[in-house]
Amino acid sequence: MSLAPQRRILVTGANKGIGLAIVRKLLADASDTFVFLGSRDRARGEDAVRSLIGSHPEWRERVELLLIDPTSETSVAAAQHRFEASRIELYGIVNNAGCFMNFSEMLKLHLYGTKRVNDAFVPLLTPIGGRIVNISSGGGPTCVAKCRDDRKALLSSSTLLWEQIDELAQEVEAIRRGLPADADDTAVARATGISWGLDGYGFSKALLNSYTSWLQRRHPSLIVSCCNPGFIETDLSRPHAEQMGKTPAEMGMLPVEQGAAVPCKLVLEDLSERGLYYGSDGKACGLAEGDPQDFES
Repeated sequence: MSLAPQRRILVTGANKGIGLAIVRKLLADASDTFVFLGSRDRARGEDAVRSLIGSHPEWRERVELLLIDPTSETSVAAAQHRFEASRIELYGIVNNAGCFMNFSEMLKLHLYGTKRVNDAFVPLLTPIGGRIVNISSGGGPTCVAKCRDDRKALLSSSTLLWEQIDELAQEVEAIRRGLPADADDTAVARATGISWGLDGYGFSKALLNSYTSWLQRRHPSLIVSCCNPGFIETDLSRPHAEQMGKTPAEMGMLPVEQGAAVPCKLVLEDLSERGLYYGSDGKACGLAEGDPQDFES
């Protein structure tokens, strides 16, 4: 690890897909960056690092694997201890790790995993102007826009507290657990008041967006944001095209490199606004505004 003055950035879920594209763009666009490529799996993480160095040998001193599983308290604590022991100050955290599974697993990673990583690493961030970017989805605002009025008002609020976010997440998860496993989206939406699709993927991202707003208020000296990287062809989105009987191109999915554009902008560029959600066009928008680059809309 180079100890020269650099902007050190941690990217979770970075061994493939949008995460790897973010790492690549951070290294390519800013020569003063050092990126910790976060991966749950050592072999996949090592392969990703090798691929970066293989294409750009000059990056050898600017990228390093960090084993980290956001859903594991032990894993995150070990990664944090490694940084503390080396007295590493981070410039930015990009919470990219995501999944497309059942609602409980998505909630565990998208909301609670992101919070676990931030809780651990915020004390190591540059205290004035350090960056946090939470990778969200157009499914978040689209979900909020279609929720029952009381749910919509809550999820659109700019003053929501973490306790309220956590309470809502737990309430909806408990309701979903109490329904038949094969309950359709309409039945789940009726029972929860939440617009339901893709087993609650959009709702998990709506909660992440509300958490982002709260996190900014909790740490006003930092620059916190969340974004929709776009409708990108990845291992998560590709099965959706297969279910529809179409190719990714026919679905309008974009190359993975384009998914890195907005996240890297939020890490590297000057931002006049904080604590906001950014659409796939790189512009700040509301928490209940549907995004055209959303595969749930």
